[in-house]
Amino acid sequence: MNKATQSKNLLSKLKEKLMSLDNLNDMDKRTILNNILKMEKKEINLLITGATGSGKSSTINALFETDAATVGMSSLPETMDIKKYSLDNLVIWDSPGFGDGINEDIRHGKGIAKLLNEIDQEGHCKIDLVLVLLDGGSRDYGTTYKLLEKVIMPNIGHNDCRILVAINQADMVMNGKGWDHELNRPTEELIEQLDAKVKSTQIRIKENTSVDIKPIYYSAGYQDEFETQRPYNLAKLLHFIVENIPANKRFKIADNMTTDENLYATNDDIKDYTNETKKSMAESLMEVLSDVSNAAVDIVSDTVVKTFNTAVKVGSAIVSAGRSLLSGIADLFSR
Repeated sequence: MNKATQSKNLLSKLKEKLMSLDNLNDMDKRTILNNILKMEKKEINLLITGATGSGKSSTINALFETDAATVGMSSLPETMDIKKYSLDNLVIWDSPGFGDGINEDIRHGKGIAKLLNEIDQEGHCKIDLVLVLLDGGSRDYGTTYKLLEKVIMPNIGHNDCRILVAINQADMVMNGKGWDHELNRPTEELIEQLDAKVKSTQIRIKENTSVDIKPIYYSAGYQDEFETQRPYNLAKLLHFIVENIPANKRFKIADNMTTDENLYATNDDIKDYTNETKKSMAESLMEVLSDVSNAAVDIVSDTVVKTFNTAVKVGSAIVSAGRSLLSGIADLFSR
């Protein structure tokens, strides 16, 4: 299925099934139909920024199974202006890398500030999430700290805008040492270094911005003419993003996330990130039950979960998790 149409097809299938339910009254059907129409129009706006070489483009390509973002292969910054990639109702804003000159940084900072101050039709920040990337192989994060302090924090706007920080190229924290290429994961020694880097970065961010943000680490992977390295912790990064997107939009990621299971294969295994992400998206889709009667919740919720399960091909654990919501779903979504 074409990714650009999957979300609309998901909602269309859901609409068709729900409208055919004989035991659902007309008022609830109209409410659900209106909710679906509103959901179809919802858009996720994700801004990805960071210093030059932090891997913004390769991260976009890995997460969303696309080559739309050009990966820089030379010393020159590949992304010269903020670029917009529209993947159905997911819009990715790829900002230029910082650290290539004072004048360029000022110009790029103004572009980011302008974008962060844009408001959508509902009066919320247009940008739902700002993902700030750091290069794991670099010891100097001064440019990124200034970006956070001078550009992002003063312009982040309302509280419903969110900032995430992620350390890419985790395999390069010890200059390539401590990486088990066969298992595609860090050794215990490297994990200690990565955890220390996360902690020190968190402390520096708080010192510079007074905001407590705990980064995660990952590797977007790479492929060149000589070798290929699969991503590490990509499922964790996706979970990190989805959990911080406004709840009523999360299911939109389902259409665009990478479907190649090999790209999600190796993670730190603290959680089953893929299933947790899909569960979160399934819960998000339950927004169709907003403002309906308690009786309609009981009738409709199982259909919602089954439709999501079929369209996104989630496992039985998600179905069970979705059904477990039924007892409290009225309180959650009938506000």
